[in-house]
Amino acid sequence: MSTILRPYQSDVIDEIEKAIASGQRRILLVAPTGSGKTVIAAEIIGHFTQRYRPVLVLAHRLEIVTQTAKKLHGCGIRHGIIKAGFSPRPMERVQVASVQTLWVRAMHSEAMTPADLLTVDECHHAAAHTWRKIIEAYPAAVLIGLTATPCVILDHSGAVFRHGLPEDHVEWTLDADRRAEAPAHQARLERRAPVLLECSQCSALRLGGQPCPSCGFLPQRPPRSVFIADGELGLVQGGRANGQTYDAEACARWHGMLTHIAVERGYQRGWIAHKYREKFGTFPAWGNTPEPIPPTPEVRSWVRSRQIAYAKSQQGAA
Repeated sequence: MSTILRPYQSDVIDEIEKAIASGQRRILLVAPTGSGKTVIAAEIIGHFTQRYRPVLVLAHRLEIVTQTAKKLHGCGIRHGIIKAGFSPRPMERVQVASVQTLWVRAMHSEAMTPADLLTVDECHHAAAHTWRKIIEAYPAAVLIGLTATPCVILDHSGAVFRHGLPEDHVEWTLDADRRAEAPAHQARLERRAPVLLECSQCSALRLGGQPCPSCGFLPQRPPRSVFIADGELGLVQGGRANGQTYDAEACARWHGMLTHIAVERGYQRGWIAHKYREKFGTFPAWGNTPEPIPPTPEVRSWVRSRQIAYAKSQQGAA
């Protein structure tokens, strides 16, 4: 299906085609939001595919990947998507790639997608480390950058953390007794909204809990330690687990093995009684002093698990 271009879009496409024909390899298309930059790029991509030349489109957000794919589909251009969650179509001549996914694959030494044309959406992010490394992998390709905001604001004094983002709404006043207010930034300062942070990967600005708009990095919380204790299998009946049952002979053996551990480690006899109760739910018979029995690995493991549980409980109470 052909797309009806606006006159200014046709003029831009002609200018870009002339630039490519003259040998230029780095082209920046600056146009306001809603002007149809993706439509212009799709038309140029179509010209490349008609000459059987591979094309790679880079984007850093899911919505841009899907928006670009939709535009290409509307223009009748077959393509694949390189992003987690999408079925790969590696044989298509045009590939729309998430910067993050492509970077991960490159880090794992997978072959990079071939491209004679590299189209970079939101190319004002291309100064980030991840973007640069991908672009540098295609030195012979024609590079076309698309953006509505080609400038990058450098904040060397941290003013943005004190006064907010340049695009934040400010409520100005002529009252000498009042100060101008930026509600969005005030909400960040009061922790009622995601705070501003510096990305640890590319030093761009990002909001807490959200991926970096420049490189896509989102730190993950470190995994919490999981307490593991040796347990016993029990029969589940009626939705309740029934622990292993012990006869008098087994209880006596455990009593002897606990006595052996207490003697081995210099514990008081009260330790034996309390561990016996922890295991069987009742204290041993008064005055019962069994002969020490060398403990089995099962008994030693159980005693160790109880010690670990006790140490964890003490840490939680501290």
